[in-house]
Amino acid sequence: MKYPEIPQSQISEMKTRLQAILFSIEDGIVMTDFEGNISILNDSAKKLLGIEKKFPYELKFLDYVADAGVKGKLKEILASPQEQQTEEILAPGKDKEKCLLVTKSTVTTAKGEVLGKVLAFRDISRERDLEKLKDDFVHSITHDLKSPLTSIQGYLDLFLSGEIEPLTPTQIKHMEVMNHSTRKLLKMINNLLDMAKIEAGHLILEKGPWDPVNSVTQILTELHAVSWLIKIGLKASVTRMKDGKKTTAQVFPAPAGQALPEITLMADGNLMDRAISNLVDNALKHTPQGGSIEVHIEEEPRKIIVSVRDSGEGIPPEALEKIFQKFQQLSGTKGGTGLGLTFARETVERHGGRIMAASEPGKGATFTLWVPK
Repeated sequence: MKYPEIPQSQISEMKTRLQAILFSIEDGIVMTDFEGNISILNDSAKKLLGIEKKFPYELKFLDYVADAGVKGKLKEILASPQEQQTEEILAPGKDKEKCLLVTKSTVTTAKGEVLGKVLAFRDISRERDLEKLKDDFVHSITHDLKSPLTSIQGYLDLFLSGEIEPLTPTQIKHMEVMNHSTRKLLKMINNLLDMAKIEAGHLILEKGPWDPVNSVTQILTELHAVSWLIKIGLKASVTRMKDGKKTTAQVFPAPAGQALPEITLMADGNLMDRAISNLVDNALKHTPQGGSIEVHIEEEPRKIIVSVRDSGEGIPPEALEKIFQKFQQLSGTKGGTGLGLTFARETVERHGGRIMAASEPGKGATFTLWVPK
């Protein structure tokens, strides 16, 4: 197909308009050929990178970048084989460092001819400052909330122990529901605090002997009063090798007079308990009245597998990939911080394991984690 020729005057006018657009926008734009020579360098890019040189440009683009740290990062980005890439870099500013979002793209013509690379720079310092302000506020308020909640939790435990005065069965049920709600709120606060530690690289695993069977039965025991109130069945079982064969035994509700099987591995028990508890809480939140939740523990030679299956509404296929991301919640979900599953994933991965979700809409969901022994 032969394209009609465009008059030279029209080409010149289009070029002038394009240059006006490129030199008017706030984002910095740099285009280079594959040897690093400058094809386009707008005023915003010069300002963001501290480049004072005017056209013509005799040197390579990186030769005009004065800051060694910025030059090193840009050199890595330009040398990367990725055609599309986004990175954040810190650049010197007037009063303090600027945070620049750098996006690299490969430039091609309509016929597929590769012309070079384009870098787009955006100053996101304000957004990062606001994000830090928000994080600092959340960190401060969660610390302030934790202290009175811990006190409430202590008194509820004292009442339930019967040390103050005996409670009627009805009072015990109500106290257990209050106790569960307080623990749930404390867990949300701890998730917020620990996610901040994880992102800052300050979360340290304190490993010791941990029994997943004991962990699961304790979690389900604490939830029993709440599940009974909303008519959701709880069940847990364990599969182990015995005499060369796999055997499965129910551990919750525990058969009368039967001792729980013991499985011990080295892990941070506090974090693993909370990770599993988050999965069970998530299942409880998405299971309708009259439904059921089953937790299954399987011991393999080199790893322990824990799965939590519910009979809820299930998870849409498009949501499965992002369900573990921060603040992600299913459409229509009420309550929670959107951090429970993220915290569970981070905890399991820091133990050298993995966590995954499987579901069919309308047929419930299963969350499975494994950690090495």
